[in-house]
Amino acid sequence: MPRLFLGPAELVAALGTGDLEEANEHITALLEAAGIHVEDEGHDDDEGDTSDTDMGEVSPALVPLQEALEAIEHGDLETAEHELLEFVESAEGMDLTQAEEALTHLLAGELHDVEDILGEMLGTGGHS
Repeated sequence: MPRLFLGPAELVAALGTGDLEEANEHITALLEAAGIHVEDEGHDDDEGDTSDTDMGEVSPALVPLQEALEAIEHGDLETAEHELLEFVESAEGMDLTQAEEALTHLLAGELHDVEDILGEMLGTGGHS
């Protein structure tokens, strides 16, 4: 989850110290607060902007999908539903369509279908 943008002073301070990652987080938070979706470019040195788990790195926007998939793998369907709903709130286009399809399958108990959809969206190829 992005940190709350505190104001221009914090952005200027981050830039002044050369902490470009911190500055980028402030800018991203400001843009997202204004309703502008910002995609992570996937830079290898942006460790603060990715989630590194046993499934690999994903952009912050996809973290709810990764957490939903992990929840399904652990049998926690309530958490999976919560994470999918969180993703649906900000998704657009094909991402929204696929997430809604995954949610429909989850509510129907069709977990393999959910795993396949989420795996495709995350680039992991679905369940094993």
